[in-house]
Amino acid sequence: MIARDTLHAAVGDLRDATALLTRLPVYRLMPYIAATDRRRFAWAFPVVGAGVGAMAAFGHWLFIVAGMPPVLAALWTIVVLLLATGALHEDGLADVADALGARGDTAHRLAIMRDSRIGAFGGLSLILSLSIRAGAIAQLPATHIGAALVIAGAASRGLMLGIMWWLPAARAEGLGASVAVPYTSAAIAGIVIAALPAAATLPLHDAACLIVILGVAGAVIARHARRSFGGQTGDILGAAQQVGECLTMTFLATALH
Repeated sequence: MIARDTLHAAVGDLRDATALLTRLPVYRLMPYIAATDRRRFAWAFPVVGAGVGAMAAFGHWLFIVAGMPPVLAALWTIVVLLLATGALHEDGLADVADALGARGDTAHRLAIMRDSRIGAFGGLSLILSLSIRAGAIAQLPATHIGAALVIAGAASRGLMLGIMWWLPAARAEGLGASVAVPYTSAAIAGIVIAALPAAATLPLHDAACLIVILGVAGAVIARHARRSFGGQTGDILGAAQQVGECLTMTFLATALH
Protein backbone atom coordinates (compact mmCIF):
# COMPACT_ATOMS: atom_id res chain seq x y z
CA MET A 1 0.00 0.00 0.00
CA ILE A 2 2.85 2.39 0.87
CA ALA A 3 4.61 1.61 -2.42
CA ARG A 4 1.38 2.23 -4.33
CA ASP A 5 0.84 5.58 -2.59
CA THR A 6 4.44 6.56 -3.30
CA LEU A 7 4.07 5.70 -6.98
CA HIS A 8 0.81 7.60 -7.17
CA ALA A 9 2.45 10.66 -5.61
CA ALA A 10 5.43 10.44 -7.98
CA VAL A 11 3.14 10.28 -11.01
CA GLY A 12 1.24 13.30 -9.68
CA ASP A 13 4.50 15.21 -9.21
CA LEU A 14 5.61 14.36 -12.73
CA ARG A 15 2.24 15.34 -14.22
CA ASP A 16 2.16 18.70 -12.45
CA ALA A 17 5.79 19.49 -13.26
CA THR A 18 5.10 18.66 -16.92
CA ALA A 19 2.03 20.92 -16.91
CA LEU A 20 4.11 23.75 -15.45
CA LEU A 21 7.11 23.49 -17.77
CA THR A 22 5.51 22.41 -21.07
CA ARG A 23 2.43 22.76 -23.24
CA LEU A 24 1.72 19.04 -23.21
CA PRO A 25 -1.95 18.27 -22.32
CA VAL A 26 -1.16 16.12 -19.31
CA TYR A 27 -4.20 17.17 -17.28
CA ARG A 28 -6.46 15.86 -20.03
CA LEU A 29 -4.59 12.56 -20.01
CA MET A 30 -4.46 12.20 -16.22
CA PRO A 31 -7.29 14.25 -14.71
CA TYR A 32 -7.94 11.71 -11.96
CA ILE A 33 -4.70 12.40 -10.03
CA ALA A 34 -4.97 14.98 -7.25
CA ALA A 35 -2.84 18.12 -7.45
CA THR A 36 0.48 17.82 -5.64
CA ASP A 37 2.50 20.15 -3.41
CA ARG A 38 4.50 22.52 -5.62
CA ARG A 39 7.41 22.48 -3.19
CA ARG A 40 7.62 18.70 -3.58
CA PHE A 41 7.39 18.23 -7.33
CA ALA A 42 10.62 20.13 -8.06
CA TRP A 43 12.50 16.81 -8.22
CA ALA A 44 10.63 16.08 -11.47
CA PHE A 45 11.88 19.15 -13.35
CA PRO A 46 14.98 17.38 -14.75
CA VAL A 47 12.83 14.38 -15.71
CA VAL A 48 10.56 16.69 -17.69
CA GLY A 49 13.62 18.33 -19.25
CA ALA A 50 15.01 14.96 -20.30
CA GLY A 51 11.64 14.11 -21.82
CA VAL A 52 11.55 17.34 -23.80
CA GLY A 53 15.08 16.62 -24.99
CA ALA A 54 14.02 13.13 -26.06
CA MET A 55 11.11 14.59 -28.04
CA ALA A 56 13.48 16.98 -29.80
CA ALA A 57 15.90 14.11 -30.50
CA PHE A 58 13.10 12.08 -32.10
CA GLY A 59 12.14 15.09 -34.19
CA HIS A 60 15.74 15.52 -35.32
CA TRP A 61 15.89 11.87 -36.34
CA LEU A 62 12.72 12.30 -38.43
CA PHE A 63 14.13 15.40 -40.10
CA ILE A 64 17.37 13.59 -41.01
CA VAL A 65 15.42 10.57 -42.32
CA ALA A 66 13.37 12.97 -44.43
CA GLY A 67 16.61 14.11 -46.07
CA MET A 68 17.08 17.52 -44.47
CA PRO A 69 20.60 18.97 -44.43
CA PRO A 70 22.12 19.05 -40.91
CA VAL A 71 21.69 22.81 -40.44
CA LEU A 72 18.01 22.77 -41.40
CA ALA A 73 17.41 19.70 -39.24
CA ALA A 74 19.03 21.52 -36.31
CA LEU A 75 16.84 24.58 -36.78
CA TRP A 76 13.66 22.50 -36.99
CA THR A 77 14.77 20.63 -33.86
CA ILE A 78 14.77 23.97 -32.05
CA VAL A 79 11.22 24.47 -33.30
CA VAL A 80 10.25 21.19 -31.63
CA LEU A 81 11.74 22.43 -28.35
CA LEU A 82 9.82 25.71 -28.64
CA LEU A 83 6.54 23.97 -29.39
CA ALA A 84 6.98 21.54 -26.49
CA THR A 85 7.67 24.24 -23.91
CA GLY A 86 5.65 27.08 -25.39
CA ALA A 87 8.87 29.15 -25.40
CA LEU A 88 8.39 29.52 -21.63
CA HIS A 89 12.09 29.72 -20.84
CA GLU A 90 12.92 31.86 -23.87
CA ASP A 91 10.37 34.41 -22.67
CA GLY A 92 12.12 34.52 -19.31
CA LEU A 93 15.52 34.98 -20.93
CA ALA A 94 14.31 37.94 -22.99
CA ASP A 95 12.63 39.61 -20.00
CA VAL A 96 15.71 39.25 -17.80
CA ALA A 97 18.02 40.52 -20.54
CA ASP A 98 15.89 43.63 -21.01
CA ALA A 99 15.73 44.21 -17.25
CA LEU A 100 19.48 43.85 -16.80
CA GLY A 101 20.11 46.20 -19.71
CA ALA A 102 17.96 48.94 -18.18
CA ARG A 103 19.04 51.66 -15.78
CA GLY A 104 17.26 51.94 -12.46
CA ASP A 105 16.71 50.27 -9.14
CA THR A 106 15.42 46.81 -8.27
CA ALA A 107 11.77 47.82 -8.44
CA HIS A 108 12.28 49.26 -11.92
CA ARG A 109 13.98 46.09 -13.15
CA LEU A 110 11.20 43.93 -11.75
CA ALA A 111 8.65 46.14 -13.50
CA ILE A 112 10.48 45.77 -16.81
CA MET A 113 10.32 41.98 -16.47
CA ARG A 114 6.54 42.22 -16.26
CA ASP A 115 6.35 44.22 -19.50
CA SER A 116 5.28 41.99 -22.39
CA ARG A 117 7.16 44.13 -24.91
CA ILE A 118 10.60 42.99 -25.98
CA GLY A 119 13.58 45.31 -26.24
CA ALA A 120 16.94 45.19 -27.96
CA PHE A 121 18.68 43.24 -25.21
CA GLY A 122 15.86 40.70 -25.08
CA GLY A 123 15.84 40.25 -28.85
CA LEU A 124 19.60 39.80 -29.01
CA SER A 125 19.56 37.28 -26.17
CA LEU A 126 16.96 35.18 -28.02
CA ILE A 127 18.94 35.29 -31.26
CA LEU A 128 22.06 34.14 -29.43
CA SER A 129 20.27 31.38 -27.52
CA LEU A 130 18.59 29.96 -30.61
CA SER A 131 21.76 30.26 -32.71
CA ILE A 132 24.04 28.65 -30.13
CA ARG A 133 21.77 25.66 -29.62
CA ALA A 134 21.08 25.15 -33.33
CA GLY A 135 24.77 25.53 -34.14
CA ALA A 136 25.71 22.98 -31.50
CA ILE A 137 23.18 20.45 -32.82
CA ALA A 138 24.47 20.94 -36.37
CA GLN A 139 28.08 20.36 -35.25
CA LEU A 140 27.46 17.27 -33.14
CA PRO A 141 28.00 13.84 -34.68
CA ALA A 142 24.64 12.29 -35.56
CA THR A 143 25.23 9.43 -33.12
CA HIS A 144 25.52 11.83 -30.17
CA ILE A 145 22.70 14.28 -30.86
CA GLY A 146 19.99 12.31 -29.04
CA ALA A 147 22.07 11.91 -25.88
CA ALA A 148 23.17 15.56 -26.02
CA LEU A 149 19.59 16.84 -26.16
CA VAL A 150 18.54 14.64 -23.25
CA ILE A 151 21.59 15.68 -21.20
CA ALA A 152 20.99 19.36 -21.93
CA GLY A 153 17.29 19.12 -21.13
CA ALA A 154 17.92 17.50 -17.77
CA ALA A 155 21.03 19.46 -16.76
CA SER A 156 19.54 22.87 -17.57
CA ARG A 157 16.47 22.14 -15.43
CA GLY A 158 18.82 21.02 -12.69
CA LEU A 159 20.52 24.42 -12.85
CA MET A 160 17.12 26.08 -12.63
CA LEU A 161 16.22 23.91 -9.65
CA GLY A 162 19.45 24.78 -7.86
CA ILE A 163 18.68 28.50 -8.13
CA MET A 164 15.12 27.91 -6.89
CA TRP A 165 16.55 26.17 -3.85
CA TRP A 166 19.32 28.70 -3.27
CA LEU A 167 17.50 32.02 -3.64
CA PRO A 168 14.32 33.39 -2.06
CA ALA A 169 11.55 34.70 -4.29
CA ALA A 170 11.97 38.34 -5.29
CA ARG A 171 8.20 38.86 -5.26
CA ALA A 172 5.42 37.64 -3.01
CA GLU A 173 3.46 36.54 -6.09
CA GLY A 174 4.26 35.01 -9.47
CA LEU A 175 5.71 31.74 -10.70
CA GLY A 176 8.96 32.07 -8.76
CA ALA A 177 7.07 32.52 -5.50
CA SER A 178 4.61 29.71 -6.23
CA VAL A 179 7.33 27.07 -6.53
CA ALA A 180 9.80 28.42 -3.96
CA VAL A 181 11.29 27.14 -1.83
CA PRO A 182 11.38 23.44 -2.76
CA TYR A 183 11.78 20.90 -0.02
CA THR A 184 15.44 20.07 0.54
CA SER A 185 14.87 16.39 -0.22
CA ALA A 186 13.10 17.25 -3.48
CA ALA A 187 15.83 19.70 -4.51
CA ILE A 188 18.66 17.26 -3.80
CA ALA A 189 16.85 14.44 -5.59
CA GLY A 190 16.24 16.67 -8.60
CA ILE A 191 19.85 17.84 -8.82
CA VAL A 192 21.07 14.24 -8.66
CA ILE A 193 18.56 13.22 -11.36
CA ALA A 194 19.73 16.15 -13.50
CA ALA A 195 23.30 14.82 -13.43
CA LEU A 196 22.41 11.20 -14.22
CA PRO A 197 22.14 11.43 -18.05
CA ALA A 198 25.58 13.05 -18.27
CA ALA A 199 27.10 10.61 -15.78
CA ALA A 200 25.61 7.63 -17.61
CA THR A 201 26.60 8.57 -21.17
CA LEU A 202 29.72 10.77 -21.03
CA PRO A 203 33.29 9.90 -20.08
CA LEU A 204 33.83 10.63 -16.40
CA HIS A 205 36.07 13.66 -16.94
CA ASP A 206 33.59 15.20 -19.41
CA ALA A 207 30.67 14.65 -17.03
CA ALA A 208 32.65 16.17 -14.16
CA CYS A 209 33.66 19.20 -16.27
CA LEU A 210 30.05 19.81 -17.31
CA ILE A 211 28.85 19.64 -13.70
CA VAL A 212 31.54 22.13 -12.64
CA ILE A 213 30.67 24.49 -15.50
CA LEU A 214 26.98 24.47 -14.62
CA GLY A 215 27.75 24.85 -10.92
CA VAL A 216 29.84 27.95 -11.58
CA ALA A 217 27.17 29.31 -13.91
CA GLY A 218 24.54 28.76 -11.24
CA ALA A 219 26.60 30.63 -8.66
CA VAL A 220 27.14 33.57 -11.03
CA ILE A 221 23.46 33.74 -11.98
CA ALA A 222 22.37 33.52 -8.35
CA ARG A 223 24.77 36.29 -7.32
CA HIS A 224 23.56 38.64 -10.04
CA ALA A 225 19.91 37.76 -9.43
CA ARG A 226 20.26 38.60 -5.74
CA ARG A 227 22.06 41.88 -6.43
CA SER A 228 19.89 43.04 -9.33
CA PHE A 229 16.47 41.69 -8.38
CA GLY A 230 16.61 40.73 -4.71
CA GLY A 231 16.04 37.03 -5.44
CA GLN A 232 14.59 34.76 -8.08
CA THR A 233 11.49 35.02 -10.24
CA GLY A 234 9.97 32.78 -12.87
CA ASP A 235 11.73 34.81 -15.56
CA ILE A 236 15.09 34.39 -13.82
CA LEU A 237 14.53 30.65 -13.60
CA GLY A 238 13.70 30.56 -17.32
CA ALA A 239 16.81 32.55 -18.14
CA ALA A 240 18.91 30.18 -16.03
CA GLN A 241 17.51 27.23 -17.95
CA GLN A 242 18.44 28.86 -21.25
CA VAL A 243 21.95 29.66 -20.09
CA GLY A 244 22.32 26.10 -18.83
CA GLU A 245 21.11 24.60 -22.09
CA CYS A 246 23.39 26.83 -24.18
CA LEU A 247 26.41 26.01 -22.03
CA THR A 248 25.66 22.29 -22.06
CA MET A 249 25.15 22.09 -25.82
CA THR A 250 28.28 24.18 -26.43
CA PHE A 251 30.36 21.96 -24.15
CA LEU A 252 29.04 18.76 -25.73
CA ALA A 253 29.55 20.01 -29.28
CA THR A 254 33.13 20.92 -28.38
CA ALA A 255 33.94 17.77 -26.41
CA LEU A 256 32.25 15.27 -28.73
CA HIS A 257 32.91 16.85 -32.14
